[in-house]
Formats: sequence, structure tokens, C-alpha cells
Amino acid sequence: AEREKGANLKEEVAALRRKLLTSENARRKLHNELQELKGNVRVFVRVRPEGGDGQRTVVEVDDDLGTVGVPCRGEFHPFNFDRTFSPRATQDDLFAEVSAYVQSALDGFNVSLFAYGQTGSGKTHTMFGQKSDPGLIPRAIDQILLTVEQESANGWSYQMHASFIEIYNEQVRDLLCSSTEEEGKKHQITQGENGRNDVTGREHC
Repeated sequence: AEREKGANLKEEVAALRRKLLTSENARRKLHNELQELKGNVRVFVRVRPEGGDGQRTVVEVDDDLGTVGVPCRGEFHPFNFDRTFSPRATQDDLFAEVSAYVQSALDGFNVSLFAYGQTGSGKTHTMFGQKSDPGLIPRAIDQILLTVEQESANGWSYQMHASFIEIYNEQVRDLLCSSTEEEGKKHQITQGENGRNDVTGREHC
């Protein structure tokens, strides 16, 4: 009787795991179909606040309409984007919009996110932030580690590798290397047989 009871429990556990995996696969499919409906390429604009006394914002942002208005020669020119963030937007506001991409990466899809703008426009603040107010990169890492921990308890397994590079003045720099280790190294961006881009000689962690 005890043996039969144990066998029944094993069957129930196996059935529940199959059901969980099925529902998780359905969630992944629906989540990424939703992302595709929103658009595979999206452009967000974040307007930084005034940097000091005597400075003022010269554009008008409408977060509801997703427009940035620029006055020029007495006329007002609105530009439309997928999403806009006014100077009042917080790091939390940005990551709430971006976290769906992190989930897509965990679901096995290729995701690329970059900040573009002139010097002093706030790229580093948006991507890195500060210890007291982290940006997108540390928040994304936290989300990845938390999700892996949660999903591991549900029977999923993940293998993660990370590299950290910078392209500055047309030079590729490996930020996981110390300055002495990096000195004299030449990195190149190559494309493998699988079509994926890679950087030669980079460190992994």
C-alpha cells in the first residue's frame, strides 16, 4: 500500500510539472507575441532635466501622445516616438517599460538595447545610474538573477555567461579586464557561421 501510494504521488508530481511547463511555454509564447505586436524595433526618448541655474528645457514632451515638440523659427514641430519620458521620469519609470525585454531575453529571444545621444545627454545615468538610484543595466541583472532563482525552483535550468565591452572612438575595450591586462589588446567584431556577432579576445564571467 505504501509503495502504491508513493508511486501515485510520483505520478501526481510528474503530472503537475508537465502542467507547469505547458503553462510556462504558453506564457512565453503570449508574452513575446505581445512584444511583436508592439513592434520589434522601438524608439523611446528621454528628456533630461535642466542641469543647473540659468538652463531651461527647450522642448515640450507629451508622454500621453508620445511626442517631443521642438520650436524652430517661430514654428512648433512635433515628433512622434513609441514612448517618451519627460524630465520628471524616474529610473523606475524607464525600467517598468524595459523589463519586458529582459523577460524576452530569458525566454530565448535576442534583445538589444542601447542609449544614443550627444555628450551630456544622460546616457550613462540612464544605463548605469548610481548606487542609490541604479540604471537599466544593474536593474536588468537583478531581474535576470531573480527570475533564474524562481524558475530553478520550477524545474528550469539556465546557463549564463556575461561580457562587458565598450566601443569608444572606434576602439573596442573589454571592461572586465584591468587597464594593465587590456593594454595592447586588439579586439575585433566578427560574425560567426551561425550569423551571430562576437568580439575576439573578450573575457567572460
